[in-house]
Amino acid sequence: MVEEKTLSKHPPDQNSRFNDICREAVEETIRDVLGATVAEAYMKYTHNSLGISDEEMSTSLNVIFSSLKTIFAPGGNILGMRIVKKLYLKAGKSFQETPGLTPENYVKGLKQEFLKKPTD
Repeated sequence: MVEEKTLSKHPPDQNSRFNDICREAVEETIRDVLGATVAEAYMKYTHNSLGISDEEMSTSLNVIFSSLKTIFAPGGNILGMRIVKKLYLKAGKSFQETPGLTPENYVKGLKQEFLKKPTD
């Protein structure tokens, strides 16, 4: 008898959950702003040209933000901040914009907060 491999046998850890919401935030934001076709093309670009797998999305957001700036010039900064706002929403955290912070700063702070173990 062959054992079926499923992800449902073990609940995802916080790192996996954070990575999933990062991937979703990137894809959904681009789809919302630029359409489904562009979102699909961009996600393929992240995989094929940037070498970022779905499992590496949360640790590669700096590359994502940089690529958006390269592709969309000043619009890339706007997309980056929209991704950050979507990410905070998906994480169930309120977003407070602070002048001078980059999208990478926001993600780093959110990730630290998201991965904190609840105190008993």
